[in-house]
Amino acid sequence: MVIVDAQGTILWVNNAFEQLTGYSYKEVLGQDTRLLKSGKQSYSFYQNMWNTLTSGNVWQGELWNRKKDGSLYFEDQTITPVMNNDIVSYYVAIKRDISVKVAIKKQLEHAEKMEAIGQLVGGISHNFNNNLANVLGYNELATEFVLHLTKNDHAQKQTYAKLNNYLNKINSAAHAAKNLVSQLQTFCREEGQEFKPLSLLTVINDILPIASNLLPQNIHFTFNSDNHQELINADAVQLQQMLMILIKNSIKAITGVGSITV
Repeated sequence: MVIVDAQGTILWVNNAFEQLTGYSYKEVLGQDTRLLKSGKQSYSFYQNMWNTLTSGNVWQGELWNRKKDGSLYFEDQTITPVMNNDIVSYYVAIKRDISVKVAIKKQLEHAEKMEAIGQLVGGISHNFNNNLANVLGYNELATEFVLHLTKNDHAQKQTYAKLNNYLNKINSAAHAAKNLVSQLQTFCREEGQEFKPLSLLTVINDILPIASNLLPQNIHFTFNSDNHQELINADAVQLQQMLMILIKNSIKAITGVGSITV
């Protein structure tokens, strides 16, 4: 627990605060709460927090802070303003280290993600093998027509047209196979978040071929869309992962014949 004045200057801390942050009571007395600032929250995060507090309302949230030794910890914090004649006199903050809780949650999410990936691999392998069979088949036909060119010169024009058509099909099938692998690599990406404007419709369409291969025969899948390309600000990878987890959980929840609608 920590008590600060209306300007954010530390007035008092308890032993739990000292153990959590590594700072002693004497070290933080009179210091600004920015002493614990980690730099991981944005300016708008703190602005919203202080807007809530200065209006006399309780603020509750989770944030990263920095210990005396420089290490970061994740905490759940509830800050209550104490009012005097409708004016904030000081704030009482109750802080709780939830770093372990967050780590466990992350491990559980990772385990769920790995389970989903295991199912994805089966679906992707099926589609990949089908596309690869197309590549090999059309390639064999193209080879036969190349041999035919050397024997029937008068048919070159028609033969070239057919050959070009087969080669185009090879190219399309190869790109389809490449996209399937790319989707798996995207789903497994471990880099940081990348929020940017993207079409929700496009993201869903990209994941549908993979998701459809997870469905057992007793479940029907329907995608309702008005084809409106409205943009949202989101991370494409997290959105795909979320959709796959939702679909997977829906499959588990259905007993007998059922349907999933997106």
